[in-house]
Amino acid sequence: MPPLAHQVILRLRDDRVLAPTVAARRALAGAVARAGEPFSLLVFRAADTHLHIVALCPAPEAVELGRRVAISLVRALALPVGFNTGHVRPVTDQAHLRSLFFYVLGQERHHGIDLDPFHDASNLPDLLGMRLLARHTLRTVRASLPRLRRADLLKPLGIAALPEEPASYEPLAEAAAAAGGLPTLTGRSAEVVAARRAAVHTARDALSGAETARLLGLSERAITRLRGEETDKDLVLAVRRQLAVRAARPEAEVQGVYEAGPTYG
Repeated sequence: MPPLAHQVILRLRDDRVLAPTVAARRALAGAVARAGEPFSLLVFRAADTHLHIVALCPAPEAVELGRRVAISLVRALALPVGFNTGHVRPVTDQAHLRSLFFYVLGQERHHGIDLDPFHDASNLPDLLGMRLLARHTLRTVRASLPRLRRADLLKPLGIAALPEEPASYEPLAEAAAAAGGLPTLTGRSAEVVAARRAAVHTARDALSGAETARLLGLSERAITRLRGEETDKDLVLAVRRQLAVRAARPEAEVQGVYEAGPTYG
């Protein structure tokens, strides 16, 4: 009987930390999400020195997935060294698939590190409607692991419930950047503008234009303009959930993480 899926493990040739900053971890997530979509990507997460990927594809395709991800990451992260050949392992049955899913998401806990408390370098935010980079993995997860519930996916984040309303809007810019998979809200790219617009709409019923302008580093005139523009409702929800999770895990801020369709929600 053929395997249900395959796991790919990637390491750099000198075994250095793959993505030591928030910006690098978000760039990693975007690269893996784009490369993995044609291969029925299920779950991924980077620990410090290695990356785990699980996809519902045959072994030859898993090898190709590893190759494409490696090429993409060298470019996206401007890495000075390349990757070793990816190690590919079969996933033999449904119990193995479920346990591996949570093993991958729990990589940092498994290795005793806490570099990435908000899972910027995994697709967990996309599964919870907190980001849109890898939302295509929702279809794969729902089809292959239909018994998963929101509570199961909140455990790797270290919270018991996903608050519906933000307790604070102070980290609005960071929450919007995280929702868009961006390093910051600096610049004029379409992705940055969309994230800014979503942030403005997230706060429009709770904050004045002046307060929103202060949090986003924009003029009140810019806030008024962005409020009048149509926004992506899924991105607004993602910003709101990023804010809510940050309020639910205030200790993560102390660790320095603020450097520069349906979901399970």
